[in-house]
Amino acid sequence: MIPFGDALGASLRRMGLAEPSMMLELVEEWETIAGEPWATQAVPLYVRGGVLVVESVDRAGGAFLRYGVSELESRLDARFGPGTITKVEIRPPGRGPGGKAR
Repeated sequence: MIPFGDALGASLRRMGLAEPSMMLELVEEWETIAGEPWATQAVPLYVRGGVLVVESVDRAGGAFLRYGVSELESRLDARFGPGTITKVEIRPPGRGPGGKAR
């Protein structure tokens, strides 16, 4: 019999979702991992297929954050290893999965 945690992790990987432990670490350590201005201007939503999707706290903040994506990607590479998170996508506030309004 396969332990539940192992089965869940395998299922999430097949769906292209991040390791649950990595997402938990991202959420719990967001301030430290992301630094400013990311820590106060965005919230990590999920990682799928190497893409970290974050939601900006407001539209102006989202536009501002686009200029700092490469710095955040460098921080993510340092924390999780190169190629683990390959891209950061910024969503405006009030958008759900797929970019649809909530």
